[in-house]
Amino acid sequence: GIQYVEGKNMIVQANSQTIQRAMQEVSRGTTFDTIVIDDSQYIMATEFMNNAQVKGYDKFTMMAKNFWDIMALAGKLRSGLKIFILSHEEETATGERKMKTLGKLTDEKLTIEGLSSIVVYGDVITNEQKREYYFNTQSDGYTNAKTPEDMFPQRIPNDLKLMSDRIDEYYQGIELKD
Repeated sequence: GIQYVEGKNMIVQANSQTIQRAMQEVSRGTTFDTIVIDDSQYIMATEFMNNAQVKGYDKFTMMAKNFWDIMALAGKLRSGLKIFILSHEEETATGERKMKTLGKLTDEKLTIEGLSSIVVYGDVITNEQKREYYFNTQSDGYTNAKTPEDMFPQRIPNDLKLMSDRIDEYYQGIELKD
């Protein structure tokens, strides 16, 4: 298996600007074809806690802007570079599932999932003998899961490598426009 070594093929960081610099560095190189940001919700949570003593709404505006900057940058990086942004989810009062965020600005003004063409939701089926983890690739009416038509079936194994390989296969031969 792959060995993850801090400073070589991974960083542990919650600072938005540091994450963006690392994303740009990976994009300029040829060593990696995938970036995984796990768990993106903690980027917001860490910034929130670091500014917990700050009064007013400016801290929420900066938190939303910093997260927006990561998402916007992801769409501008090297063609073929896949960026997986993992997050916790939360259930709304109406029973819908969405990416967990902090602050009304992020929830009401940004639909973060709308910034990506591929959004999947993790789920589990518990049988008597075992648990089966999988991704839902299309909305069931309670999520905003979405993937390009015919890229995936409704349910796929919870396996980023499998997903990454299928994304490459799907887009092979399609000319991407910058």
